[in-house]
Amino acid sequence: MSTDIAPVFKFSKTLAAATADVIEAWLRGRNEKTKRGYLSDICQFATWAKAPSSHAAVDALLRMGPGGANRVVMTYRADMVEAGLSSSTINRRLAALRSMVKVGRLIGAVTWSLDVANVKSEAKGDMRGPGLADLQLMTRAAAAMGDRKPARRDRAVLAILFDLGLRRAELCGLDLADVEVNSDGLPTAVWIIGKGHREKQRLTLPEATGRALAEWIQARGTEPGPLFQRCDGHQVVADVRLSGESIRQLVGRLGIAAGVSRTVRPHGLRHAAATTALDSGRDVRDVRKFTRHATLDMVLRYDDQRLDTAGEIAALLSRRRQDRGKPRP
Repeated sequence: MSTDIAPVFKFSKTLAAATADVIEAWLRGRNEKTKRGYLSDICQFATWAKAPSSHAAVDALLRMGPGGANRVVMTYRADMVEAGLSSSTINRRLAALRSMVKVGRLIGAVTWSLDVANVKSEAKGDMRGPGLADLQLMTRAAAAMGDRKPARRDRAVLAILFDLGLRRAELCGLDLADVEVNSDGLPTAVWIIGKGHREKQRLTLPEATGRALAEWIQARGTEPGPLFQRCDGHQVVADVRLSGESIRQLVGRLGIAAGVSRTVRPHGLRHAAATTALDSGRDVRDVRKFTRHATLDMVLRYDDQRLDTAGEIAALLSRRRQDRGKPRP
């Protein structure tokens, strides 16, 4: 643990009434996934602080005042860096604390804010995902699996992940009731809870994607519940929703079956969808609407890797360095 700023916690046997009010106001109106994430982050902070409970850790932090609270959170940040946690994990936990204190200030429980900044984000790795040729190979491999129920499900999962650029959690959260059909019973849209949203968003299904989904629903049955369910052999296990890990394994198996050299992950399909759209000449602002990113930054990263501008300049410089003729201006 860092010793530059020693954290001093004083845990009270009786929690302040304002502490419960802050936590209640902070979590009120948020979706269940966000609540679980926030509570997990506060629990991690409480563990680090050696607090008897998460509420006790929040209570102690709020009692410290601006100087003490900021000093403690600075130490918490330093210890997380020292422990080797990723920048995204560290910044998420810091954001949870800042958000909680902000709500406390809004409701009058405190008069100050946490000003501890995030750590510098690490550069993302290869964000291109599988290439379009790889996706075509995966589509053919999925088609060759036959007409069994798991095969129908896997084809629908692949089509929706790539064609709609869905996040894994967005796909896992779909229920049969979220599928919109036309008068012929063909799925024409799905309603998802997107990242950072509380209201469902309507995403139009291309006709071929709708047909793949219709084939799965025919095999699945029309009972209410999770749209994508586990299959044991040839049988669908009712009400057992596919987990994120199951989706990861499913996509990985399709990549292996297709002979794709790189490991294919669900988020890689989302990256590939954005890159393919950019390759097709769509404007980055249009692609942002498709991927539903909060800002253009991430889409611009996709665009940078797609174009490999740095690689093109490196090749130019290499040619110039090896040019035996007269130096050119």
